[in-house]
Amino acid sequence: MALLNKKNNEQNTEDNRNKPTIIDDDAKITYGEKQYKAKDRQPIQVDPPVADMVRNISYAKDMPMYEVVKVAMEAYRDTLSDSEKIIYDMRQGK
Repeated sequence: MALLNKKNNEQNTEDNRNKPTIIDDDAKITYGEKQYKAKDRQPIQVDPPVADMVRNISYAKDMPMYEVVKVAMEAYRDTLSDSEKIIYDMRQGK
């Protein structure tokens, strides 16, 4: 029988699968305090492509879908014409 080199037969017993991955330059995003509870939110009905778009943007930006809709609506509100802003303000009770 041949002599075996025991150093070559040693296997790495260290298990790296359960160790957490640490990323130092990870972005920390905070949305402030939650103003509403889940039961206060109301569902809206949109076409399936729009729902997919909101879902995909939510996943890409790593933010809740209701935040994506909120940001989109605030951006849309900022583009209203003067007459549309008057109507919007009347509906808001300003």
